[in-house]
Amino acid sequence: MIDKQKHNELLEYLSKTMKVHVKDKRIKAITVNSANHWQPKMHIEVGQYYRDLEKDAPREKVTAIYESTIFYVCTATRGDMTGFPYLFARPDVKRVVLYPDDED
Repeated sequence: MIDKQKHNELLEYLSKTMKVHVKDKRIKAITVNSANHWQPKMHIEVGQYYRDLEKDAPREKVTAIYESTIFYVCTATRGDMTGFPYLFARPDVKRVVLYPDDED
């Protein structure tokens, strides 16, 4: 889990880079059942390593997940203060898990 300062920096970076409002939620994990037939159902959790977050993408550690009109999955090379994050469509995200301090 990233600290609150890093969370805020990433939130601002994504808002500016993607030119959309990004919700101020601290998401721990999402479960994705993608419409892309090549991609299996995935449980994506911050701090864990995954490959194929996008077709032929390398194995990377997820550093943060954010929500806007779509979901943004950030890694050190994608979305974490550099480049564009991995994108997941809202209808494909079947479950969202927040960190306990952000649950309503």
